[in-house]
Amino acid sequence: MKNIDLSIARLSNSVTRLKASLWPNDKYPELPQLLPKATVVLLNVDGPGVITHMHTTRFSPKIKGENWNWDGKYIRDVRLRVYYDFNKTPAIDMPFFDFFSDIDGESNYFSTTYFSKVKRANNSRLIMPFKEHIKIEVENPTDIKLSGYIDIQWEKLNKIPDDTGYLYTDYRQGTVKIPEGNIELCQISKKGSIIANWLQLSCDDILCSEGAVLCEGNDEFYLDNESSPSIEYLGTEDFFGFSWGFSELQCDGHIAILQKKELQNGGVTISMLRTRENDKINFSKSCRLLLEYRHEINNQLPNLNPEIKKALEQGNIIASVKSCVYYYAYKK
Repeated sequence: MKNIDLSIARLSNSVTRLKASLWPNDKYPELPQLLPKATVVLLNVDGPGVITHMHTTRFSPKIKGENWNWDGKYIRDVRLRVYYDFNKTPAIDMPFFDFFSDIDGESNYFSTTYFSKVKRANNSRLIMPFKEHIKIEVENPTDIKLSGYIDIQWEKLNKIPDDTGYLYTDYRQGTVKIPEGNIELCQISKKGSIIANWLQLSCDDILCSEGAVLCEGNDEFYLDNESSPSIEYLGTEDFFGFSWGFSELQCDGHIAILQKKELQNGGVTISMLRTRENDKINFSKSCRLLLEYRHEINNQLPNLNPEIKKALEQGNIIASVKSCVYYYAYKK
């Protein structure tokens, strides 16, 4: 007899809620707007509960005499903050659209397990459990009024199991020297599980054309205070589920090349996303993730990569790095 998955038909004891915000041009004129230098609380509710979906339009300035303007430069500085259980320190504090893996508002359209971008809108299905309380806010630090719409769907629960983690992000920006450097992408000092991450590498040097040199980094996970990595991907494109560089924009529902942008001097900006369901990175005490390039000049390598050799001869190249690691852990 064929086994049939009935999970979607099972009835729940939870009650669904939805909160809309930022759009006073409809039934609810009292809704707040994203005014210059303003912070708007999108959701402020008691638990126990779990956020199941966040939907946002792309924000646009309303400049007198102009139509809607979708240029990403207007939204890069908008920030998202999430506070759990009345904690004064946000568990998530990062650029708003970067949270949706729409890095700098410039990712191409994509659809993965937890995140998607469609025309003029973004969605997150990454759940956020909370036991006592949750507050979600958006800040507009610019001098321009931004127009848009957001709704957040959540479930009111009777109880959150004790072994349930809270959602956190480790958001980083920096630079790395190639091939004589490395850069830390996350440092987590408690039990947890990594369930998604994205990485953006950018360098306007002809050596990085099509993502060459940038893709040569190894991605090393040091789990539970170990001195050597127990998980090591031998190439950044492999870390995100691709091979032999970054040939084109791709997405299979779990991984995506979000952006491949040629730069003025022949270099490139590459952005990649990986979501994890059955392949979470689990750890009991700690997790440190390094993007490492120094192995490329190890004397044991029989043939030095020609592009790496040229980068070494010109005294390294400097790549800009942006990264976000999404993980569940017990409340800090």
